[in-house]
Amino acid sequence: MLISAHPEIKHWQPKAGVAYPPPFPNEEELTTLILHDIILKFPSTIVFELLHRRGKLRSLKKFNDSGFAKTLHRNRSKLIGLRLSVIGFVDIPYGPKHLVKFWWLADR
Repeated sequence: MLISAHPEIKHWQPKAGVAYPPPFPNEEELTTLILHDIILKFPSTIVFELLHRRGKLRSLKKFNDSGFAKTLHRNRSKLIGLRLSVIGFVDIPYGPKHLVKFWWLADR
C-alpha cells in the first residue's frame, strides 16, 4: 500500500509542532524537509522528526488506525532520509493479509 493511499494520510499536512529553535516552518517549506526519525507513542501516535536548517522539529499525528501507525513505525528504515514530499509514494506492506498475520502472532 502506498502511504498516501491511507485515508488518514491522504489529505494530512503537518500544520503545527515543535521546532528547535522556533518558529515552526510553513507548509511549503515543510515539504522540502528530510525525515530524520519516526517515533511511535503508544497506542497510535506517530512523531515525525524532521531536519530543518535551524535544527530539528517534531510534528505529531494521532491515528485512529493504530495498526497503520505501528506498520509505519516498523517500516521507518524505508522512510528515513527522504523528503516529506516523497514519503507518500513509498510502498509498505499493509492490508488485510498483513493484519491477520500479526493477529495470529499476537495470540501465541
